[in-house]
Amino acid sequence: MWLQFSGLGNIDLLHQYLLLASLEQSVIDILLTFPQKSRISSTNTSVFAVLHEFSLASDPTHLISTQYNLALTNRMLITIQENPQRSFNDLEAWLKVKRSHVKVLDLDNLFHFVIDDILDSHLPMLESISIFLDDLEERALLKPKPSVISKAYQVRFNHRVARRQLWPLRNELIVLLRQSQRLLGPNAREGLQDMAEHVNTLLEIGDSIQLQLNSINDAYMASTGNVMNQIIKTLTIVSTIFAPLTFIAGIYGMNFNNICPN
Repeated sequence: MWLQFSGLGNIDLLHQYLLLASLEQSVIDILLTFPQKSRISSTNTSVFAVLHEFSLASDPTHLISTQYNLALTNRMLITIQENPQRSFNDLEAWLKVKRSHVKVLDLDNLFHFVIDDILDSHLPMLESISIFLDDLEERALLKPKPSVISKAYQVRFNHRVARRQLWPLRNELIVLLRQSQRLLGPNAREGLQDMAEHVNTLLEIGDSIQLQLNSINDAYMASTGNVMNQIIKTLTIVSTIFAPLTFIAGIYGMNFNNICPN
């Protein structure tokens, strides 16, 4: 059975449902904690995960995060999502087609399918950030305004938030695979191995975005430096032209009865 809980409107009622699922109290506490950092681990009777799905608002500097808490037992898969409007429509449609060809779909496979569906949200988000940074770098070269560097700093902050949620998953997936958890069959273990590689890929893409952010900062500093040099050059030319006149005016402007000797 796959139990999906959308939204956090009634935590007490949700707690009662989880008690009926015979989960350990420590796992229930993890499933009902919002927000918390990403993690994947297991106990003797369950495997649980905390994941974050990221997307961008109409303003690319505004990052939207949705937390998902998952628990896998030998009889059910439980998913709790922070955003009630988010759904696994594509995965559910695939399951309906799959059910007509096989009699049983193991829950451990469904567990890593759900994780894969959540992690897939990172790639479009990183791609959108990369495109936005390309445009920002061009603006930093052509029109270096303070708003450009301000947006770059906001994107840098959002990138760090997303990276902090991805970073723990790399090691914890490897640890989970080494534990030989009995709830995870060969196919699920292979799928989680792919998830670990997927996380590494996302982190590598994040490193390239970090380089883009550094390039924007360098481009902004170089452009503002060039503008400042042009201003100083213009002021130097004007000062050079008017310096002799200022000198002459200063001398003849002194209070002498007769500046020329007799």
